[in-house]
Amino acid sequence: MFKTRHNSLLFIGTVFLCQMAMAADVPATVKLEKVVRGLLMQHAGKMIFSPCNERIYAELDDSSPQNHISKALQNFGLSDQKPLYVEFIGRMDKGIAKVSWLNFADQHARCQASARFDEKWRALGDSPNWSLRVGENQMKLEREGQATLLLNEAMTSIENELVQLSAKNPPTEDWILSRELCTDAEKKHLFGWRANLKSGGQTLHGCAWQGY
Repeated sequence: MFKTRHNSLLFIGTVFLCQMAMAADVPATVKLEKVVRGLLMQHAGKMIFSPCNERIYAELDDSSPQNHISKALQNFGLSDQKPLYVEFIGRMDKGIAKVSWLNFADQHARCQASARFDEKWRALGDSPNWSLRVGENQMKLEREGQATLLLNEAMTSIENELVQLSAKNPPTEDWILSRELCTDAEKKHLFGWRANLKSGGQTLHGCAWQGY
């Protein structure tokens, strides 16, 4: 009985030491993706990203399916002679900009002011002109020719590549942001999300981007 108990203790001790060794190989902090902003340049066939307010240049590592984002930015106007202002969903890692999706891009290659701290999402469209600001607990919808609509008790739920926006006061209909590239009417901005909002018997179509 004592021998069995001794062997069990040895087994438990061995498992514990293995777990400790495995834990030592795991980084203390996991680097999560977020919105990273900066200027994107192209040189000698490579894309170089320089984050705003930092004097570094990082090679771009595009993990989107079939380099979809890189190709879209080239179609949007990126070239050796033309840089862009870009906001990616990704992270900086040891001098490499690892990105998985696009949040926003502008033809004018200059860093832009940060969004308001309480803005989680922004959206806009035309026909008619409209804009939406999504805060922590409130949404504000402005439409051409109509009164501003303030919605309280706002909630945001994300499932796969869809974002559902909802509010209780007054209640919303189907307000959906889908993860797909979208351009404004003037083709001067490229967004990472498409917006479809049902409100007052009409559906508002437009583009959206994430706050940071």
